[in-house]
Amino acid sequence: MPAESFGRTFSEWRNGHEQCVNSKGKSFKGRRCAEKVNPEYRYMQSDMFNLYPAVGAVNALRSNYTFTLLPTMKSNFGSCAMKIYSRKVKPPK
Repeated sequence: MPAESFGRTFSEWRNGHEQCVNSKGKSFKGRRCAEKVNPEYRYMQSDMFNLYPAVGAVNALRSNYTFTLLPTMKSNFGSCAMKIYSRKVKPPK
């Protein structure tokens, strides 16, 4: 599951937090802020059921697209069964 799928439910992800300020005084939000100030987010992010080793290039192309079933089609990645089509992803079995 992409971190954004559960991360955007946290106010720190959407709106930031007063503690989320970089060394130059600029405020930030999103994943970085949620990681910094919200322990519940860190627990969810590090849950071993959510972590899975992945090839970096495939993971980058997967982005935060939704996992779904796709029609039978050729894989985008040769012998790897991962499929990406129309902002949807079908992971291998």
